[in-house]
Amino acid sequence: MRIRTTTRRGAFTLVEVMIAASIGGVVAMFIGTFVSGSALLFAKNISTNITHNSTRTTIERLAQDISQADGAISLITAGGASVASGQAAGIRFDVLRGNPYVVAHPGGTGLSASAPGFTLKRTTNAIAQPPIPTVNDVILADDATAVRLKVQTATTGATAGSVQDVAIVLQSAPGTAIPWASTSIKSARVVRRVAYVVVPSGGKNELRYFPAAEGITNFSTSTAYTVVLRNLAVASGDGTPFSYLNFEGRDFLRFVLRVRSDRYDQRLLRYERNQFSSLQRIDFLLSPRGS
Repeated sequence: MRIRTTTRRGAFTLVEVMIAASIGGVVAMFIGTFVSGSALLFAKNISTNITHNSTRTTIERLAQDISQADGAISLITAGGASVASGQAAGIRFDVLRGNPYVVAHPGGTGLSASAPGFTLKRTTNAIAQPPIPTVNDVILADDATAVRLKVQTATTGATAGSVQDVAIVLQSAPGTAIPWASTSIKSARVVRRVAYVVVPSGGKNELRYFPAAEGITNFSTSTAYTVVLRNLAVASGDGTPFSYLNFEGRDFLRFVLRVRSDRYDQRLLRYERNQFSSLQRIDFLLSPRGS
């Protein structure tokens, strides 16, 4: 006797498949919306925080360096030209490298306009020892500060007691004589000229720091710099943030920084225009020590 068995195999109907696909599509849509929104919030948060952090660190650095400036602070263009008034792309000033020194009397009436160098004296006392000048440092001899003696080489020599001779070779002759009597003491200090300049680069504005600005005539092409802030805004006036403001007879250096995030800028372009902005504007006044 033959027994026939029938195996029934289950299957999804077309309606069931369509319902499952619809449910999966709705779930995927919700997941995509959630992920997209989370990514946008993350990008907005990061870009805003970067803007705040960049602005804060830049203000702190500028305030610290400017407050320690030796002498007046000059406004300059990105081409290195002096700006008498109004807005400027940058500032240039001296920072103190060492003090005090004594210029040894070279004989005659003092340092001649064509002198190739001279001897500088410094103390070797550990408490008051100023550094040995290096290339591109500038020596200013007290009342002859208009004569900038730019160092090419500095070689230490004999030491008598706690006083050491340093032989200075200049990059160029003084051009102007510095006279003083052999019975007098000609004190000196060593400075280094630095600059902060805003330079357009790649469709953006960069705030650049030049640690050796002596002799640089065009800050837009020189490579002797470090970038302090690379995300300055590019609206009218953002490229010239420095100016002087006179208040009750005293000059205050003013710098207005409008900073925007350079992270996720393409991703957030539409949202920054309509929903939020990572731009931050800081208007800062500082009374330089040399003013």
